[in-house]
Amino acid sequence: MITAILLAAGDSLRLKSRVTPKQFLKLGKKKLYQFSLETFLKHQKIEQIVLVINDKFISQVQDEIKQYKKLKTIHVIAGGKTRQESSYLGLQYAKLHLKPDYVLIHDVARPMISAVLVDALISKLKNYPAMTLARQINDSLFVVDDKATLNNYLGKNDIYLSQTPQAFEFETILKAHEHARQLKIKTAIDDASLLFLMGKKVHVVMGSRMNFKVVTEDDLLLLEKLI
Repeated sequence: MITAILLAAGDSLRLKSRVTPKQFLKLGKKKLYQFSLETFLKHQKIEQIVLVINDKFISQVQDEIKQYKKLKTIHVIAGGKTRQESSYLGLQYAKLHLKPDYVLIHDVARPMISAVLVDALISKLKNYPAMTLARQINDSLFVVDDKATLNNYLGKNDIYLSQTPQAFEFETILKAHEHARQLKIKTAIDDASLLFLMGKKVHVVMGSRMNFKVVTEDDLLLLEKLI
């Protein structure tokens, strides 16, 4: 059984010009979080969905997702103060109520996730207990010193940009989160990093440039053009 945990509880603090958190911004006929939600709803191998949101928006979201009730049951739960905490709360809910074998964890701020990428992860679930999507960079990298002067170049062949969803054997990622909590780590950048912290291997699956994260106004403009 495969469960998708969709993280949508952030405050979008980097979008200074917006009052509404970015996941609830309307783009065309849909809100941003609905783009990735629909991808997972329509995927035949995803059996359950846990949507983790800010508790202030629970009633609003429950009303908005009524249109999807014939596709799959969507479990809407309140998230935490950090991405890591929201992910953990999603895992805890899945453990208590859904009992999945595998889990995909995705940031709804990546609205262009495709069924092809989800398939690429699912096809390898029985071979790797932990996987992340990632994309090799195209641009040159350099280091800037404290005077905003170019200081050094970095080789780019071995550097990748992390993407979601990340896919895990359920018990493996749950243990990684519990290990991090024991160490009082609260602000992990993603779930795969918690496996790395434990000394576990994380398999890399090639992502896509289209699976970009909406962080800035430029990202929103690009998304609007694409849709």
